[in-house]
Amino acid sequence: MRLGRLAVLTAVGCLFAAPSARANYQFSFTGITPGSTVPLGTPIPVKVFLNFVPGTDNNNYLATGIQSVALGLRFQGGNLTYTGSPATPTTPLNYTPNPDWTIFSGRGPTDPSFPAQSGFNNLMGFTGFNTTSTGAQSGSTNNTNNGGTTTSLYIGTFNIVPSTPGGPVTLQAGFLNPSGTGNVFAPGIGNLDGQTTAGTIGFTVVPEPTSMALVGMAATGFVGAMWRKRRAARSVEASAAV
Repeated sequence: MRLGRLAVLTAVGCLFAAPSARANYQFSFTGITPGSTVPLGTPIPVKVFLNFVPGTDNNNYLATGIQSVALGLRFQGGNLTYTGSPATPTTPLNYTPNPDWTIFSGRGPTDPSFPAQSGFNNLMGFTGFNTTSTGAQSGSTNNTNNGGTTTSLYIGTFNIVPSTPGGPVTLQAGFLNPSGTGNVFAPGIGNLDGQTTAGTIGFTVVPEPTSMALVGMAATGFVGAMWRKRRAARSVEASAAV
C-alpha cells in the first residue's frame, strides 16, 4: 500500500517538475509551390519567413520583436545558384531584405561564417539586424506588406536560379551556423535557437519552354530527314527494278 502511494506521489511530483513545452519557430517559404515544376535558368523570387507555432507558454516573440536573424539557404539534388552568382550576394541583385533590418548583408557559399551542413550544398547566407530596442516586429507594415502575419515574420526575398534540369531538388532555410548560437535573437529574451527548426521545400526543375520547343523542332527535323532519306532510297530501288 505504501509503495502504491509512493508511486502516485512520485508521478505527481514529476508532473510538476517537468518543464512546460516552449513555443516553436520554423522557417518557411513562399514563391515556389511544394511539388511543383520550375523552369531552368529563370530567377525565382523566393520569400523566406520565420513562423511562430504556439506552445503551452504562447509567447510570440515575433510580435514583441526579433533583433537579428542569421539565415542559411542550402539545397540537395540538382543545382541551384542565385542571381549574380558566383559573386558575393549583394542587394538588390541577389536578395531584398525586410526593410525593418537596418543592417544586413549576404554570404557567399564559401564564406567562413557559413559552414557546410552534411547532406546539403551551400546556396546563400544572410544576416539581418534591427538596431532599435524593440527589433523587427511582425505587426510592422513592412512585414504585412510582404505577406507576413502576426505569427509570421518576413526575413527577405532571395532570387534563386535553378541551373540543372531533370530531377527533384530540396531547398532548406535554416541557421547560418547550425553549431553556433544567436542565429535568432530576441531583445530581452536571448537567442531562440533551441526553439527554432529549419524548413524545407521540394520541387523539380524542367527545361524552359523555349529550350523544350527547340528540342521538339530538332526532333521533328530529324524524323523528317530520315523519312525523306528512306523515301529517296525506295525510289532508287524502284527505278533499278524497272
